[in-house]
Amino acid sequence: MKRHILPVLLALAAGVAHAGQAVRVDVAGWNDSDAASVATLGVSWLPEYTDLDHYAGIKLERADFSPHGGRSTQHSKRVYGLFAGGETWKWRAAVGSDGHTLLGNADLYSDANGRHREIFVQREIVETPIGLARHFYYTYAGATADQPLGTRDTLVGLAGVQDFDGGNDRLHLRARYIHVLSEDWGLSAQLRTRWFRDSDPHQYDYYSPRWYGEALGVLALRRWRGGWQYSAAVGLGRQRDDSRTWHDARLLEFGLTSPRRGAWYLEAHATLTDTATGAGGGANYLYRYLDVSLNRAW
Repeated sequence: MKRHILPVLLALAAGVAHAGQAVRVDVAGWNDSDAASVATLGVSWLPEYTDLDHYAGIKLERADFSPHGGRSTQHSKRVYGLFAGGETWKWRAAVGSDGHTLLGNADLYSDANGRHREIFVQREIVETPIGLARHFYYTYAGATADQPLGTRDTLVGLAGVQDFDGGNDRLHLRARYIHVLSEDWGLSAQLRTRWFRDSDPHQYDYYSPRWYGEALGVLALRRWRGGWQYSAAVGLGRQRDDSRTWHDARLLEFGLTSPRRGAWYLEAHATLTDTATGAGGGANYLYRYLDVSLNRAW
C-alpha cells in the first residue's frame, strides 16, 4: 500500500499553486513506568507554504516502538500527505499509511469571536505488544468547544468516541473550567476533569477499565517575551477506575513557542503525569512525553 500512496501524495503536493516552500522536522517520544517507549522522527517538505495554517506537502516518518517490557524494538515507516487551509473555519489533515492501513489525523476548527470550536478524527496503532504484533488500530473522533462565561471565565467541553480493533468502543467526556487570575502574568486557575467508559473492558493488553475518572486542580502560567511564548502548568487531584479507589493524580506541563514571523518557527512541549494515557494506567503508573518541531520557510 505504501509504495502506491507515495506517488499520489507527491503529485498532490506538487500540483498546487506555488506560494512558498518550507521544510519541517518533528521529533517526539514518550516512555512510561511499564517499560514501554515510542520515538518518532518526521521530515516534511511543503512545496506550497503560505503560513502555519496554509500549506500542502508530504511527510516521511519513522516510528520506533519498544512495547511493555520488550527488549526488542519494532520499526514502522510511514508516509503522509499534509494539507491545511481555510479562513474563518480552518482545516488541516495528515493522511497516510504505514503499509498496512490508513493512518493520520484531521481537524476542522474556528477561533472566530474568541471561541475555539473543533471537530477532529485520528487513527493510530495500539502501542502495546499485542497491538503491534496483530496490527490493532484505533480510530478516535470527537468535538470540542469553548464557552466564555464572562471576561475572566471559560468552560471547555469535549466529547468523543474511540473505536479499537477487537470490538471495544470507548466514550470520552472532558470538561475544563478556567478562571484568569492575572491577565498581565497570564496566570489562571483551572479545574480539569475527564471520564471514559469502555464497552468491552480489560481487553487485550492496553489499559481498558470498565470506567475511569479524574479531577485535577491546575495552576497554569502563559507568558510572552520578545514574541516567544512560555507556558507551564502544575496539577494535583484524584483519580480512580472500576477496580481501584480514589488515589492521587499529578501533572506537570511545559511549552515553548517561537514568534510566528520570519523564516524559522520552533515549538516544543513536555509532559510528566501519573494519570492514565492511551495505552497505560493503573497503580503506580508514570508517563513522560516530549515533542519538538522546527519549521524553516523560504
